[in-house]
Amino acid sequence: MNQSTKQAEWSLPEGYDLYRTIDLAKNQKENTIVSVLSLVLLAVVFALGFLIREDPGAAGEEYLPVMVAALAAFFVYIVLHEAAHGIFMWYFSKQKPHFGISLQYAYAGSKAYFRKIPYLIIALAPVVIWGVVFLAVALLTPGVWFWLFWFLLAGNFSGAAGDLYVFWQVSRMQPDILVQDDGVAMRVYAPFAQPEA
Repeated sequence: MNQSTKQAEWSLPEGYDLYRTIDLAKNQKENTIVSVLSLVLLAVVFALGFLIREDPGAAGEEYLPVMVAALAAFFVYIVLHEAAHGIFMWYFSKQKPHFGISLQYAYAGSKAYFRKIPYLIIALAPVVIWGVVFLAVALLTPGVWFWLFWFLLAGNFSGAAGDLYVFWQVSRMQPDILVQDDGVAMRVYAPFAQPEA
C-alpha cells in the first residue's frame, strides 16, 4: 500500500523514474566544490567575527578554556545538526529517520520520498536554526567567550556546505520531483524522467 503525507511518499509512485543522484562522497567534482565552499564559508564567518568583536588582547592562557570548550561543543553541535535534519524528516514523512556516522561525516537519512519544498526545508533546517541561535548567543556573550559561540557559528556554516550545495541543486529542479535522502546520497525522482547528462 502506497502511504503518503502531503509532503512525502512512503513508496515511489508509479510513473516516477530516477532523474539524478547527488553523492558528494563519490562524485569528486562535487566533493571538491563543497570542500572549497566549506573553507570559504569558514574564512568569511571568522573574518566577520573580527569585524564585529575586536580581539580584546587578552593573554593566550585566557583563550585555552574557550578553545577546549569550543572543540567539545562542536561534537555536541554535530549531533544537534543531524537531529535538526531528522526532526524535519520525521515531521514531513511521519517515518522514523535513521542516523549514522562515518570517518567523513555524520548523517540523518530516511526511506521516504520528499516533495521538493519539504526537502528544501529539511536541507536548510540546521544551518538556519543553529545559525540564528549561535549568532544571537555570540552577540550577547562578553569577552573571550564570544569566540566559543562564533566558532560554532562558523562551523555551522562551514559544515553545512554540502547542505547548501544540495539545496542549490534541488531548488533548480522541476516542482514535481521527489527526493529520497538515505543520509549518504540523494536520489531525485521525476515523472517519466530523462536523466540529466
